[in-house]
Amino acid sequence: MGVFSDAQAQLSELFGVARPLVSGNGVRFRSGSTGLVTLYSRNLASGNLAEIAFKVKNLAAKAGQSEDSMASLIERLRLETGQAVSINTNYKWPRIGLSKKEHVDIVISAISSILHK
Repeated sequence: MGVFSDAQAQLSELFGVARPLVSGNGVRFRSGSTGLVTLYSRNLASGNLAEIAFKVKNLAAKAGQSEDSMASLIERLRLETGQAVSINTNYKWPRIGLSKKEHVDIVISAISSILHK
């Protein structure tokens, strides 16, 4: 599997089926009508094969975490992958760049652990 498809498969295990973006450059995972996570496949920072964007407020609520602790986790994971990201100017959700399978595993493991506490 590629980085994008691997990330999508693992995120689907956590959040259910993703909805393709109208733009065709990724998929969004929702809880009801609320966006949680968007996985992008195009318009990425150089070197990335995918980028994950997080709606901090909604994901924090789903995980029973504070927004600050969720934002800190996302920032820690962004630093851990070490990848630059391409922020969407319309949706300024924080992102994590993924350039290899190990990055997917790091991010999914961390998200899974906070969702299953």
